[in-house]
Amino acid sequence: MIDGLLRALAWLWHPDLILAIQRAFGPGWRTVFEGLSLLGGAQIPLVAVAWARWYRGRDLAYRLLLALFLGIAVDLLIWNLYPTPRPDDPRIRIASDIPISSFPSGHLVTIVTLWGTLARARVVPGLLVPILALLVALARLGLGEHYPGDVLGGMLVGAILLAISAALWRPLRGLAVRLGARRGLGVAVAIALAAAAAAAITPPGRWALLGVLAGAALALPLDSGEVRRGARSLRRPRGATAGALG
Repeated sequence: MIDGLLRALAWLWHPDLILAIQRAFGPGWRTVFEGLSLLGGAQIPLVAVAWARWYRGRDLAYRLLLALFLGIAVDLLIWNLYPTPRPDDPRIRIASDIPISSFPSGHLVTIVTLWGTLARARVVPGLLVPILALLVALARLGLGEHYPGDVLGGMLVGAILLAISAALWRPLRGLAVRLGARRGLGVAVAIALAAAAAAAITPPGRWALLGVLAGAALALPLDSGEVRRGARSLRRPRGATAGALG
């Protein structure tokens, strides 16, 4: 039984599944796979946080930032403590050379934490999260960027962090209320400085996420509340100016 388990674990870092997917879909699917990968890339969190603040208010924006912060922190910890190589079998069509440890897949961690938070807030259907995770996992394997174990590990890490984020949200929200605006801004500055310092140990491919954290951490406390839900406030000149600044 132990031997069988060890063989199964070894298969998770074997190129067979990658090669099978690439044979089944062919080189023409590269653009599709790259498009699917964007769902877990560094750009979507920026759009999601901005959209959440605009249409759903600060609470959801902060919940997304908490989940993203946990994801980035744990990714960096694992990447630096346990660096693992990317697929390098000569038979694999590798889309690009990524200077980031392969395990866990940062795309899958982002997919589960970001979209999972949106699902918990009833913004998107819960079923969408596993569907997106499977599609992005297929894309990452099809591009030759990860082994199966990397994407499965990303899903698992993301699910654990999503649960931790949900458990921490209410206590941290209560703490923020007790701290007040001035102390809250101090915490925001500390988070932004920590994100800037983390760039020293962050691979260039994930710097954008640090920028999202630093910028949003400072912007949300400074937000005067002029940015209203929906676009109706843009009908007035003052609302349009506040909307542009927001």
